[in-house]
Amino acid sequence: KVFDSMIEFAEDYPLMDKAGRVDAVVEQGGNLYYQGIPSAAETLTLHFYRLPVKMSEDSHLPDGIPLHLQEPLLVNYAAWQLYKLIEDDLNEPGINTARYKGFFDEALRTLELSIPADARSFST
Repeated sequence: KVFDSMIEFAEDYPLMDKAGRVDAVVEQGGNLYYQGIPSAAETLTLHFYRLPVKMSEDSHLPDGIPLHLQEPLLVNYAAWQLYKLIEDDLNEPGINTARYKGFFDEALRTLELSIPADARSFST
């Protein structure tokens, strides 16, 4: 279990002396605290996530999106959303809406496939 706060973690593990496999963690002040305490070495896999750095006037490159996918993701998403507005009075998605959604979906799938499989399955 990944705890959201040290207070919640400390309520369940006040002495932090539970023996056994690691089954609970919390991050506090840049440190990782865990419970139980394994009798043998145990490997923990950590994934680090952060918010993207804000773009400035000096940089037109968005942070967190691989360079080769920036244009396909951003331009095709914008075009898809614009055509969705332009073609909104049609009974079904217009040809351009569907076209640019397809381009965006293809780029998004490429991005998803570039993320390691163990990172995609991480859950709290």
